[in-house]
Formats: sequence, structure tokens, C-alpha cells
Amino acid sequence: MKFLVFISIFVTFSTQAQIAKDKCKFLGNIISNHTPTDFTTYWNQVTPENGGKWASVEASKDVMVWTDLDNAYKTAKDNGLIFKQHNFIWGQQLPSWIGGLSADEQEKQVEEWIKSFAKDIPIQITSML
Repeated sequence: MKFLVFISIFVTFSTQAQIAKDKCKFLGNIISNHTPTDFTTYWNQVTPENGGKWASVEASKDVMVWTDLDNAYKTAKDNGLIFKQHNFIWGQQLPSWIGGLSADEQEKQVEEWIKSFAKDIPIQITSML
């Protein structure tokens, strides 16, 4: 009996596809190095996974590799989806080179990283209410 209830709930949910479509709600997921072909069937918000973290973008000081982050942003833009950056500074995934800098230089590098990110991506503040 429990198994049949699960199947009927799953079938009902999956046939409704994107439950947030045309609503003032966001149901998002992460995109890594490629976008699943059925992503927009289920999700209306994009968050880059590790590709959006500083250590992934700038593994070598002053060498920015935006490929994975650009892919996530392009997916959002091309499909009219909300783009949400995962985080800017993640203590466990900082570039390895940052630890060798003075506190003042670290602060400058953090500011440079955030400005570099925001340079080509329009910032939009929206109310979630």
C-alpha cells in the first residue's frame, strides 16, 4: 500500500513538471561544468556550483578562468531564469595562493575578485516577499 501511494505521488509530481513555473517562487538547482538537457523542465533558478567559487575561477593568481561560471550564467540568461551566485568567499575553497599574502593584500584580492565577477553580470536586487 505504501509503495502504491509513493508511485501515485511521484507520477503526479513528475507530470506537473516545473512546480514553480509562472509563480512568484524560485525552485533552483546547481549547474557544474555542463547544463543537463532537461534543466529548464524542473528548475527556474540557476546557481553555479564550484565553478562559481573563487578557487575555481582564479586557481592561479591573476588568471581568471570563467568557463563554468559563464555556462551557468548563459543558461540562466538564455532561458529567462534567475541567476544566483552560490557565494563569493568560501573558507574551505579559497585559492591556495591567498594564504601567502598579507592581510591587507588578501583584502585587496577579495575586493578584486568580487569586482571582477560583477563586471559583466548585471546586479539586480529583488524582494523575495
